[in-house]
Amino acid sequence: MVTMNTSGSLIDQVLNFILHGAGDFDDLALRVFAYQFERNAPYRRLCVSRRATPETVTHWKQIPAVPTLAFKYVDLACEPIERAARVFVSSGTTQGAGTRSRHFLFDLRLYRAAIRGWFAKHLLPEIRSPFSAARLPILVLMPSPEELPHSSLAFMLGDVLTEFGAAGSDYFVRAGQLQVRELAQRLRGMQEPVCLLGTSLAFAHFLDVAQVYGWSFHLPP
Repeated sequence: MVTMNTSGSLIDQVLNFILHGAGDFDDLALRVFAYQFERNAPYRRLCVSRRATPETVTHWKQIPAVPTLAFKYVDLACEPIERAARVFVSSGTTQGAGTRSRHFLFDLRLYRAAIRGWFAKHLLPEIRSPFSAARLPILVLMPSPEELPHSSLAFMLGDVLTEFGAAGSDYFVRAGQLQVRELAQRLRGMQEPVCLLGTSLAFAHFLDVAQVYGWSFHLPP
Protein backbone atom coordinates (compact mmCIF):
# COMPACT_ATOMS: atom_id res chain seq x y z
CA MET A 1 0.00 0.00 0.00
CA VAL A 2 1.30 3.44 -0.95
CA THR A 3 -0.12 5.78 1.65
CA MET A 4 -2.05 8.80 0.46
CA ASN A 5 -2.42 12.21 2.04
CA THR A 6 -5.39 13.01 4.23
CA SER A 7 -6.09 16.38 2.60
CA GLY A 8 -9.28 16.84 0.62
CA SER A 9 -12.16 14.39 0.45
CA LEU A 10 -10.53 11.43 -1.34
CA ILE A 11 -9.57 9.60 1.83
CA ASP A 12 -13.07 10.10 3.22
CA GLN A 13 -14.57 8.62 0.04
CA VAL A 14 -12.29 5.59 0.27
CA LEU A 15 -13.21 5.22 3.95
CA ASN A 16 -16.89 5.45 3.07
CA PHE A 17 -16.41 2.72 0.47
CA ILE A 18 -14.70 0.43 2.99
CA LEU A 19 -17.33 1.00 5.67
CA HIS A 20 -20.49 1.24 3.60
CA GLY A 21 -19.67 0.14 0.05
CA ALA A 22 -20.51 3.61 -1.22
CA GLY A 23 -19.10 4.62 -4.60
CA ASP A 24 -17.49 2.75 -7.46
CA PHE A 25 -14.33 0.76 -6.69
CA ASP A 26 -12.74 1.21 -10.11
CA ASP A 27 -13.31 4.96 -10.10
CA LEU A 28 -11.85 5.33 -6.61
CA ALA A 29 -8.85 3.14 -7.44
CA LEU A 30 -8.04 5.22 -10.52
CA ARG A 31 -8.29 8.45 -8.53
CA VAL A 32 -6.03 7.10 -5.80
CA PHE A 33 -3.59 5.96 -8.48
CA ALA A 34 -3.51 9.45 -10.01
CA TYR A 35 -2.96 10.96 -6.57
CA GLN A 36 -0.07 8.65 -5.76
CA PHE A 37 1.47 8.96 -9.20
CA GLU A 38 1.63 12.73 -8.76
CA ARG A 39 2.99 12.82 -5.21
CA ASN A 40 5.15 9.71 -4.82
CA ALA A 41 8.32 10.02 -6.89
CA PRO A 42 9.67 6.43 -6.50
CA TYR A 43 6.26 5.01 -7.35
CA ARG A 44 5.95 7.34 -10.34
CA ARG A 45 9.29 6.09 -11.69
CA LEU A 46 8.06 2.50 -11.37
CA CYS A 47 4.86 3.33 -13.23
CA VAL A 48 6.63 5.21 -16.02
CA SER A 49 9.02 2.30 -16.50
CA ARG A 50 5.95 0.12 -17.09
CA ARG A 51 4.30 2.71 -19.35
CA ALA A 52 1.46 3.13 -16.86
CA THR A 53 0.28 6.69 -16.23
CA PRO A 54 -3.07 8.24 -15.29
CA GLU A 55 -3.53 8.95 -19.00
CA THR A 56 -2.99 5.35 -20.11
CA VAL A 57 -4.48 3.34 -17.22
CA THR A 58 -8.22 2.85 -17.64
CA HIS A 59 -8.97 -0.01 -15.21
CA TRP A 60 -7.79 -0.77 -11.69
CA LYS A 61 -6.20 -4.06 -12.79
CA GLN A 62 -3.75 -2.04 -14.91
CA ILE A 63 -2.40 -0.11 -11.91
CA PRO A 64 1.17 -1.27 -11.15
CA ALA A 65 1.62 -2.96 -7.80
CA VAL A 66 4.65 -2.15 -5.68
CA PRO A 67 7.00 -5.13 -5.13
CA THR A 68 7.32 -6.00 -1.46
CA LEU A 69 11.09 -5.60 -1.55
CA ALA A 70 10.74 -1.99 -2.65
CA PHE A 71 9.71 -1.02 0.87
CA LYS A 72 13.16 -2.07 2.06
CA TYR A 73 15.04 0.34 -0.17
CA VAL A 74 12.91 3.43 -0.81
CA ASP A 75 10.52 5.53 1.26
CA LEU A 76 7.11 5.16 -0.37
CA ALA A 77 4.99 8.03 0.86
CA CYS A 78 2.94 10.89 -0.55
CA GLU A 79 4.00 13.42 2.05
CA PRO A 80 7.05 14.07 4.27
CA ILE A 81 7.74 10.91 6.27
CA GLU A 82 8.38 12.86 9.46
CA ARG A 83 4.65 13.63 9.52
CA ALA A 84 3.67 9.96 9.69
CA ALA A 85 1.26 9.04 12.46
CA ARG A 86 2.77 5.55 12.61
CA VAL A 87 5.74 3.80 11.01
CA PHE A 88 5.59 0.02 10.71
CA VAL A 89 8.88 -1.82 10.29
CA SER A 90 9.30 -5.40 9.07
CA SER A 91 10.81 -8.07 11.30
CA GLY A 92 13.81 -8.47 9.00
CA THR A 93 13.48 -12.26 8.98
CA THR A 94 12.84 -12.62 5.23
CA GLN A 95 14.82 -11.64 2.14
CA GLY A 96 17.39 -8.90 2.46
CA ALA A 97 18.30 -9.57 6.07
CA GLY A 98 19.68 -6.47 7.74
CA THR A 99 17.51 -4.14 5.65
CA ARG A 100 14.06 -3.71 7.13
CA SER A 101 11.14 -2.35 5.16
CA ARG A 102 9.23 0.68 6.39
CA HIS A 103 5.58 1.51 5.86
CA PHE A 104 4.43 5.05 6.64
CA LEU A 105 0.84 5.72 7.70
CA PHE A 106 -0.41 9.28 7.93
CA ASP A 107 -4.03 8.55 8.84
CA LEU A 108 -4.92 5.40 10.77
CA ARG A 109 -8.63 5.50 9.97
CA LEU A 110 -8.31 3.47 6.78
CA TYR A 111 -6.09 0.90 8.48
CA ARG A 112 -8.49 0.46 11.38
CA ALA A 113 -11.54 0.28 9.11
CA ALA A 114 -9.94 -2.43 6.97
CA ILE A 115 -8.90 -4.43 10.06
CA ARG A 116 -12.23 -4.26 11.89
CA GLY A 117 -14.58 -4.81 8.99
CA TRP A 118 -12.88 -7.87 7.55
CA PHE A 119 -12.00 -9.39 10.92
CA ALA A 120 -15.61 -9.16 12.04
CA LYS A 121 -16.96 -10.50 8.76
CA HIS A 122 -14.69 -13.52 8.50
CA LEU A 123 -13.89 -14.46 12.10
CA LEU A 124 -16.72 -13.10 14.23
CA PRO A 125 -19.88 -12.94 12.12
CA GLU A 126 -22.17 -13.55 15.08
CA ILE A 127 -20.53 -10.79 17.12
CA ARG A 128 -21.40 -8.14 14.52
CA SER A 129 -24.97 -9.31 14.10
CA PRO A 130 -27.43 -6.38 14.27
CA PHE A 131 -29.26 -8.35 16.94
CA SER A 132 -26.26 -8.74 19.23
CA ALA A 133 -23.69 -6.43 20.76
CA ALA A 134 -21.96 -9.35 22.49
CA ARG A 135 -18.21 -9.46 22.96
CA LEU A 136 -15.98 -12.37 23.84
CA PRO A 137 -12.64 -12.74 25.62
CA ILE A 138 -9.70 -12.30 23.26
CA LEU A 139 -6.41 -13.83 24.39
CA VAL A 140 -3.49 -12.64 22.28
CA LEU A 141 -0.29 -14.69 21.97
CA MET A 142 1.65 -11.61 20.94
CA PRO A 143 3.14 -8.57 22.69
CA SER A 144 0.94 -5.51 23.07
CA PRO A 145 1.22 -2.56 20.63
CA GLU A 146 2.89 -0.60 23.44
CA GLU A 147 5.61 -3.22 23.66
CA LEU A 148 6.01 -3.48 19.87
CA PRO A 149 5.06 -0.02 18.56
CA HIS A 150 6.52 -0.59 15.08
CA SER A 151 4.82 -3.95 14.46
CA SER A 152 1.82 -3.86 12.13
CA LEU A 153 0.65 -7.24 13.47
CA ALA A 154 0.78 -6.02 17.07
CA PHE A 155 -1.22 -2.97 16.02
CA MET A 156 -3.82 -5.13 14.26
CA LEU A 157 -4.28 -7.52 17.17
CA GLY A 158 -4.37 -4.65 19.64
CA ASP A 159 -7.05 -2.90 17.62
CA VAL A 160 -9.11 -6.09 17.43
CA LEU A 161 -8.80 -6.61 21.19
CA THR A 162 -9.91 -3.04 21.87
CA GLU A 163 -12.82 -3.16 19.42
CA PHE A 164 -14.18 -6.66 20.06
CA GLY A 165 -12.66 -7.94 23.31
CA ALA A 166 -14.70 -8.52 26.44
CA ALA A 167 -13.47 -7.76 29.95
CA GLY A 168 -10.52 -10.00 30.76
CA SER A 169 -9.02 -9.88 27.28
CA ASP A 170 -5.24 -9.73 27.52
CA TYR A 171 -1.80 -10.24 25.95
CA PHE A 172 0.25 -13.31 26.87
CA VAL A 173 3.66 -12.42 25.50
CA ARG A 174 5.49 -10.03 27.78
CA ALA A 175 9.13 -8.97 27.61
CA GLY A 176 9.58 -11.47 24.80
CA GLN A 177 8.30 -14.43 26.83
CA LEU A 178 5.12 -16.41 26.21
CA GLN A 179 3.30 -16.74 29.53
CA VAL A 180 2.43 -20.41 29.04
CA ARG A 181 1.28 -21.25 32.57
CA GLU A 182 -0.84 -18.12 32.87
CA LEU A 183 -2.45 -18.82 29.51
CA ALA A 184 -3.13 -22.44 30.44
CA GLN A 185 -4.75 -21.33 33.69
CA ARG A 186 -7.00 -18.89 31.84
CA LEU A 187 -8.06 -21.54 29.33
CA ARG A 188 -8.90 -24.05 32.04
CA GLY A 189 -11.28 -21.59 33.64
CA MET A 190 -13.11 -20.48 30.47
CA GLN A 191 -16.87 -20.69 30.79
CA GLU A 192 -17.65 -18.88 27.51
CA PRO A 193 -16.35 -18.96 23.93
CA VAL A 194 -12.88 -17.49 23.60
CA CYS A 195 -10.92 -16.07 20.66
CA LEU A 196 -7.24 -17.03 20.56
CA LEU A 197 -5.03 -14.88 18.33
CA GLY A 198 -1.29 -15.01 17.74
CA THR A 199 1.57 -16.11 15.55
CA SER A 200 2.03 -19.69 14.43
CA LEU A 201 5.33 -19.79 16.33
CA ALA A 202 3.63 -18.81 19.58
CA PHE A 203 0.94 -21.46 19.12
CA ALA A 204 3.55 -24.09 18.29
CA HIS A 205 5.51 -23.24 21.44
CA PHE A 206 2.40 -23.32 23.63
CA LEU A 207 1.23 -26.66 22.21
CA ASP A 208 4.71 -28.14 22.62
CA VAL A 209 4.72 -27.18 26.30
CA ALA A 210 1.18 -28.49 26.73
CA GLN A 211 2.24 -31.82 25.24
CA VAL A 212 5.27 -32.09 27.53
CA TYR A 213 3.16 -31.49 30.66
CA GLY A 214 0.12 -33.41 29.44
CA TRP A 215 -2.15 -30.37 29.52
CA SER A 216 -5.47 -30.51 27.72
CA PHE A 217 -8.33 -28.05 27.49
CA HIS A 218 -12.06 -28.38 26.93
CA LEU A 219 -13.28 -25.03 25.66
CA PRO A 220 -16.91 -23.97 25.06
CA PRO A 221 -18.12 -24.15 21.43
